[in-house]
Amino acid sequence: MRELLRELGELYGECRNVKANVLQRSIVDGLDGSENELACSHVITSPPYVNAQDYFRNSKLELYVLENLLPFRVDEVIHGFVGTERRLDGSVLRGADAEDRRKIVPELRLLEKRSARKALVVHRYLSDMRAAFLTMKELLKPRGTLVVVCGDNLVGGIRIGTWKALNLILEDLGFEAFDRFEDRIRNRALAPQRKGHKGLIKQEVVSAFRLCRVESSMEDCDAGG
Repeated sequence: MRELLRELGELYGECRNVKANVLQRSIVDGLDGSENELACSHVITSPPYVNAQDYFRNSKLELYVLENLLPFRVDEVIHGFVGTERRLDGSVLRGADAEDRRKIVPELRLLEKRSARKALVVHRYLSDMRAAFLTMKELLKPRGTLVVVCGDNLVGGIRIGTWKALNLILEDLGFEAFDRFEDRIRNRALAPQRKGHKGLIKQEVVSAFRLCRVESSMEDCDAGG
């Protein structure tokens, strides 16, 4: 981890010795005000690929063990995983936000006709990821760096460009893309098969963004990039 951080520092910023803070809360639910003095220069995330993994099922044993050690209950978090198919709310298909998601992912209209439930999963995923990115935006310093590693999905037989959708959401929130490359998946001990994919996921896309604050104009952001 130390070597990885050193290399990232050389690519995207400075290397400094700093004290770390660990926040224990749902990033989708936002901040509660106690983080006012925290400011991050970099955020690196590899978010879920819609419903490609059932993270609750994969970590169920650990969660039940930790339930007695940490302040949470399994029945309170089971429905909160990003990309979950549990406890879906049909209201996510209505309103201006839903229309915005259909513009970002045009395939959603066809998916809604084929399978309303699967469309619900994608709508909720995009809604949750937008909320998560808003939290990251609040924690980042001006001109801070956000690196997102993501690929694509097959949902109901329809290919969803998940990484493209997330990048469009970030740009809409005021992030400026400045670097992107494809990371081919190879030489792994376990084949990276995911739910809905008939074959292997052959590559992921690494996208790097800088934060342009709302109070700054986009012209100022572009001039500084």
